Amino acid sequence: MKNTLLAVESQQGEKVAVIESIGEVEATIVDAENNELKMTLGVQGQMRRSLDRGIDLDGAAEGAVKISGEVVQDGAKMSLAVTGRYSAKVRGSLR
Repeated sequence: MKNTLLAVESQQGEKVAVIESIGEVEATIVDAENNELKMTLGVQGQMRRSLDRGIDLDGAAEGAVKISGEVVQDGAKMSLAVTGRYSAKVRGSLR
């Protein structure tokens, strides 16, 4: 993941960083039946974070998500691959 500081602004008397994030995150997740799946998440977005409190104030991200692996369901083993797009928004407050 590459994070770039684009600007430092003032909001309600606090310093706020505007941060751009671009990259990819990989993780292993476990589903409800204890199957391990590989997840890849592509990220592109911006966040505004209070430098005084370390609180994310607002931001948005979008990208591609892929989940894949082998699952066992009702005794049958099968391959699983799911791909798609996602979008996310963050809202916080200095109060």
